[in-house]
Amino acid sequence: MLRYDGAYSSYYQAPDSYYPEGSAIDSSSDEALDGTPYKKDFFNDVIGFMQAIFHRAFGNPHVAGSVVTRNVSGSSENALSSDVLDALDVVVDSHLPSLSVSYDAEGEALFMSLSYPLR
Repeated sequence: MLRYDGAYSSYYQAPDSYYPEGSAIDSSSDEALDGTPYKKDFFNDVIGFMQAIFHRAFGNPHVAGSVVTRNVSGSSENALSSDVLDALDVVVDSHLPSLSVSYDAEGEALFMSLSYPLR
């Protein structure tokens, strides 16, 4: 993960609660060179990875037979609100075992079972 600080470019936004490692900034105009530079391959790596995680969790509308359970929010990702983090939660949870416990009327555990997802 790149850090948007003086090592990447002198044009960056200082770290805050939304972007703890700093963030990119726009140029002041289409012709200006005072914004954070980026390259197409880097940008495609980042959005490709984000889209792969999201569509693994919630389905891909461009793949025949894929069931879509959620669409992207359309909002920029940040540390407090993230489609990708929501998707990671779904992907990780789908690979973890689940524990089920049955209790009697007094709250004593009667039965516990552990189940693993099929792959």
